[in-house]
Amino acid sequence: MIDESHVAVDFIDIALSDFEASRILFDDGFYSQALFMLQQSLEKAAKAILLKLKLVDVEGLGERIGHSIRRISLESIVMKIMMEFIDSITYELLAHLNEVKLYAPSDQRIIIDKLCNELKDNVNQTIRVASSILSRTAKKRRGLYHVYGRVRVLGGRALNKIDEKVLEEINGLMSEINFEKLVNLIPSEITKTIINLQRMMSSAMIYITSNEQRMEIHKTYEEQINKLAMKLQLAITLCMLILWYKPFEKNISKLRYPNHKLKHSPTNINENTILTQWAKMIIIKIHETSVLKCIKELVEENIESTKCKEILEYLKKNLTTTSSIT
Repeated sequence: MIDESHVAVDFIDIALSDFEASRILFDDGFYSQALFMLQQSLEKAAKAILLKLKLVDVEGLGERIGHSIRRISLESIVMKIMMEFIDSITYELLAHLNEVKLYAPSDQRIIIDKLCNELKDNVNQTIRVASSILSRTAKKRRGLYHVYGRVRVLGGRALNKIDEKVLEEINGLMSEINFEKLVNLIPSEITKTIINLQRMMSSAMIYITSNEQRMEIHKTYEEQINKLAMKLQLAITLCMLILWYKPFEKNISKLRYPNHKLKHSPTNINENTILTQWAKMIIIKIHETSVLKCIKELVEENIESTKCKEILEYLKKNLTTTSSIT
């Protein structure tokens, strides 16, 4: 059986190598080759995330990432991650409450039963929230879909000569495609669900008096909230990669081969080509944010860099009222 975690690590390692090749080629003026290697880097990085989040298996990697993402919205990824988190914490807490209930006085058993039912209701409510979010039409969803449409249009003229108007448009798109803005696209219902779970956990702690059990619950919660933040960071980064990748999608062969019918040759691609300027800004963004290195740390579940740690803390702060339960 193929270990998909190892395959994901291989993909991000190659993505990092492709990115360095792209950067060197770009600096030396080999633009068509640089664009091709950058496209390869973005695609492999996205596939590493798709594998890590178990959104595709190894056999499904043959599809272009544009095809994959059309079936996997940011909302569906977030809700999948959220359900895994809620299920894990709820199962752990219910197990401890049921154990406590065996030795509790009758009046406390009634209260504990009520808490257990609230926890189960919270799971059902999360499912209803997920269904509601996923049933929204694209027009009712927020800015991500508008940005995706603009980037797709840009891809249709990516090999044209750039002008001031297009350069301004590219700058505007790049300002929209950043981590903080994409975090704000996470449905507010998600945060409410986590806060509600925290409230119920705090109530449950009144009846769980065993220090060993309390420590176990604390440990499980901290582990799961960290996993949740890591998965969400990967999900949001995946959306960034898809948006960066889109203008390349229908131009890949044109970066490598001439087309005499269209009177196109890769040698025509230069620093004044729209796609070249798009790529230049992506290279700068990746270098400044160390996004590919962060993906590697997240895929390997070995967070070492200050940048990656800061993003995880930022996510946890945005998702919860506190990172611990009293």
